[in-house]
Amino acid sequence: MITNHGNITMDFSFESVIEFYSYCSSVKETGNLPKYEDILKTDREDFRGASLEEIKKRKYQYREGLIRMKELKKELFDIGKKSFKRIWSEEDGDEMDYERFIDDKPFLERTINVNKAKKRGKFISIYIDVTVAWFVDSDDLIWKCISAGKIIESLELQGYRTEVVTIVRVHNIGTYKGQEVERCNTKIMLKRFNDPLNMSLLLTCISPWFFRYWVFLFWTATFKTHLGLGNVTVPYEASTKDRIFINSEECTSKTEYEKKVKELKKLNLDV
Repeated sequence: MITNHGNITMDFSFESVIEFYSYCSSVKETGNLPKYEDILKTDREDFRGASLEEIKKRKYQYREGLIRMKELKKELFDIGKKSFKRIWSEEDGDEMDYERFIDDKPFLERTINVNKAKKRGKFISIYIDVTVAWFVDSDDLIWKCISAGKIIESLELQGYRTEVVTIVRVHNIGTYKGQEVERCNTKIMLKRFNDPLNMSLLLTCISPWFFRYWVFLFWTATFKTHLGLGNVTVPYEASTKDRIFINSEECTSKTEYEKKVKELKKLNLDV
């Protein structure tokens, strides 16, 4: 916690989405109980992109997002040439599809090398800023969710080991123990370099409902929040070969996705 002229900056870091959800499950003494309960119980499907029932079902997976990614496979071009591909197996894999298991189909998905000259080992961190203003349409944020997933998948299939982090940054969110919170920065680890690629989990953790439901619960559980839940005035972060930033309102359409991919291609990412 950093104090500046009586105002404070607070940084939170969660080692997993499970830890984040656990924190959000109760209101702290410093929190805003009435607002927390309002968010917890009120359905705002148009705003969040999912109903309360769907949000609870999608806590750790977003199967519809996987389906949409596959449907848009031809429309969303890759960053570079693939060195790996994902296949279904009944014996070995790093991700399981329960519905395929129920339907008696190969249900384990794994990555195989299609270019023996390439080896895994290049590491790259991907930071996805899910903070957006209230007027951004949830359908645009679904686009961002799918686009970010496609970028992650594309890098993995090139042979990169990816680390994926959701970030949230807000100004003037409220007060904490009587002090005005000028800035609150939050990081949630979704995938470490050596973790398997659980795309269904990643998609739900960069979705509009993750921000507009779970992050709102986090804020109201922690702070005496102001009426508008702060201001979104986040800076643009430039990407490098080692750290990719998908900023606040990037990738919210096919055109914006293509713009981001062209930007990343200029980095001459290699494996």
